[in-house]
Amino acid sequence: MIWSKEFLTALYSLDGIGVKKHNQILKVLIKHEATERDFWVNKHQIWQKLPISKKIEESIYLFKKDNDSYSYYKKILDKDIRVVSINDNEYPFLLKQLDLAPPVIFVKGSKLKTDQAIGVVGTRRITDYGRKVIDFLVSDWAKKRPIISGFMYGVDVYAQRAALNSGGYTVGILGFGFDHMYPAHHQTIMDQFLERGASFISPFAPHVVPKPGNFPARNVLIAGLSTGVCVIEAAAKSGSLFTANMAGELGRDVYAVPGSIFSPFSDGIQELLKQGATLIRKPDDLE
Repeated sequence: MIWSKEFLTALYSLDGIGVKKHNQILKVLIKHEATERDFWVNKHQIWQKLPISKKIEESIYLFKKDNDSYSYYKKILDKDIRVVSINDNEYPFLLKQLDLAPPVIFVKGSKLKTDQAIGVVGTRRITDYGRKVIDFLVSDWAKKRPIISGFMYGVDVYAQRAALNSGGYTVGILGFGFDHMYPAHHQTIMDQFLERGASFISPFAPHVVPKPGNFPARNVLIAGLSTGVCVIEAAAKSGSLFTANMAGELGRDVYAVPGSIFSPFSDGIQELLKQGATLIRKPDDLE
């Protein structure tokens, strides 16, 4: 069965449907030889054969009140958002290798260029030391490879700005849909970065609001898009460590920049080094 891009986008955008549920639904539809229209009208009670809850059924009803697959897709395009499906050439090759690769991603900005990308993450409470490290390392790396980060204040945004300042390219990964921004003042920064050739990816439909439960999916994308992830300043309990550990599980390289033993933002770094992360002291240390 060949599904339209519009249908895949609409299905993935329904509240309560993630990558796993999305894939399960398609398998059942194929098994019962159900079409896209059959799904929307619940022909032959197909919903009762799908792995969906009453809550998801309600989200389908709500979606149908204002949209069909094609009108919804057009609304997204009208917001200058591209929908890149897993079958499109622009869809990053490394991302396709994930067991739970998003069927579609939502993109703004320049065409995605993620070959040999390096992920750079770290604390939101960046120090002067962290800024010096990024200026030293990322400004050099960005001349040769894309810089991926989570577009959060602190290390993320500073690393992306350093990449652009050095004439490089960067991709910011969001933990929410493009209709929202967290923190709010980052909208201005995003607009500036877009003007300078950056790209932004969200694994979430535009309407999805920022909330803590969404950020692990963002971190998975950072790790999945990168050949390796470098952590610059991280406390003992940090989302950056989740990203680094995910990178390791995916077979990506994990790098860590040492810091002062007196800094709480070195605790996470020390733990990564104990676990076997590659120590980075100069740009050439990146494999």
